[in-house]
Order: sequence, then structure tokens, then C-alpha cells
Amino acid sequence: MDDLSLKQLGHFLAVAEEGTIAAAAARLGYSASAVAASVSDLEHAFGVPLTVRRRSRGVTLTADGVVVREWAQQLLVDYRTLVHQLRGESAELIGSLRIGCYETLAASVLPRLLAEFQRQHPRVTISFELGGIQELLTAVDTGALDVAVLYDMGDLADFERYVLYQAHAYAYFGAANPLATRDTVRLDDLAEHPLVLFDRLPSTRHTVEMFADRGLVPNIRLRTPDFELTRSIVARSATDYGLFVQRPAGRLSYDGLPIVQVEIDPPPPPATVVLAWAQGAELTARARAFVGHVQGQDYADLARPERRTENAVVT
Repeated sequence: MDDLSLKQLGHFLAVAEEGTIAAAAARLGYSASAVAASVSDLEHAFGVPLTVRRRSRGVTLTADGVVVREWAQQLLVDYRTLVHQLRGESAELIGSLRIGCYETLAASVLPRLLAEFQRQHPRVTISFELGGIQELLTAVDTGALDVAVLYDMGDLADFERYVLYQAHAYAYFGAANPLATRDTVRLDDLAEHPLVLFDRLPSTRHTVEMFADRGLVPNIRLRTPDFELTRSIVARSATDYGLFVQRPAGRLSYDGLPIVQVEIDPPPPPATVVLAWAQGAELTARARAFVGHVQGQDYADLARPERRTENAVVT
């Protein structure tokens, strides 16, 4: 079957409603020959006659033409409805929303951002991409992603952003580490001990800069690319420590060993978590709605999940 076009269907419906090619052409603002050609092309595409054309009696529909008329009417209604929904001209949003997230933030931040939005817009289909900062920014800039949740480490000059929360880095230890008994630790003290470094940008840069700001160099014993692997190695050690900004509410490693979080004194400069989108980009109706939803909420408690009340985490 040859391709159909919305124009052909519209011309066919106008002819069916007006009863003559000339009247349909006048209503549509096309020439009579163009409207007649559209109807003929449609008949050719279906491979059956849809109309009977007589000079004295105008145009009548065949039995197949009646079936096609009813189908075309519903198709055009559905098409216009979909266009309105995609453009945000309807009360109900429909279509895709593509969200990127820095991988260590995803499990604690995304469910909070999405829960109420999904309830309000159940026909929006959400997809995720988790990764590093630069790959997410590239995807947002090229339009492969609508928005992204990530750390603002000074690389977002070309992006609009909304601050979700700010958090300070902390040190963490296995229960057997003597430093785990302290109320606070100093970077000067930590620099002497072996560090298991979560080696993913921007975490690596943030850690090195924290020490450099105080004229120190960390003693890096191991580098790992995985958040949970880093925690598990530290939990089994009596000498190693780790540094994170992201604070899981659970205080056990992946394999069930205790992890002790200790604040750094004086606190290092905060890391800022933001929702970002391309500067000057024309966001879809779904993306605009999501940005507006996020901007209407308070996410400060995500910086310290262990301080949440039971009611605060229920959405």
C-alpha cells in the first residue's frame, strides 16, 4: 500500500461532507484539481474505489468509502489531540521525558523528584540515563536528554540550573578504625592515613581540591570506580577511610558491615546538587512541567537523609 497523508484524508473528508469536489475545494482553499487528485491518490493507496463521482449528482461514498470516512475522522481527532498534548496545550501531558542523573545521586534523589510528578502526569513516559558529569552535560546539550541531576562544580556556564541542595563532604570508616570513635576529624589528620578514593569525576577533583585548599595531599592507597565498592572496602579495614558527599541513609556496606560517618572540622566547601537543562533550549511541555514541579519543592533534607522524620520520607 502506498503512503497516506493527512492532507489526502482531510481532502477526502471535506469532499464527503460537502458532496462536491468544487465545494470542498472552496472550503479548503485548494484548487478543484488538487482536491480531486488527493481523493484519487487515496483511492489508489487503498486499492478500492471510495467515491462515485457524477457531474449531475456530485460525489457519493461507496461502502468502502463510508468505512474509510469513519476511520479517517477518528484518526484526525486522535492526531489533533496528540499534538495538543505534546505541545502542552492540553490539561493532560503525554509523551516522553528523558532524565539524566549522576550515578551516585540517582537512588536517593530521583525517587523523591519523581513520585508526585508521576502521580500528576501518569501518561508521561520517563526514561533515565545514569553516568558521569560530562557525558550527561553533552547529552543535555545535544537534546538527547531533557534535564539532568548532577553536581555543579563550575562546569555549567552554558546551562540553566536550579539548586536542589548543598552538602558537605564527610569522612567514613569501618567500625574497627580508631578514627571512627571521634566526634569530628580534621583533614590534616586524615592526610596521614590511607584513603580509598572513589575515582569518578567530579568526586576525584572535589576530594583533591579539599586537601589542596589546606596545603595537603591525600595518601591514596586504592582507587575504585564504584560507590558501593568503595564503601565495602573501607568497612572491612581498620586503617583505611573514605570521603563522600552523598549520604546514604543506611549505615551498612553492601555486604552488611557497619560504616561510621564522621564530620570534618572545619567543614570543607559545600558541593551543590542541581537540576540542569540547556540554556536557551525550547523545553518540551513535559520538561517544563517537570522543572516547575521540582522548583516548587524543598529538597534540603536530602543533604542529611539520616535526619529525616518518618513522615518526611513518605510521598
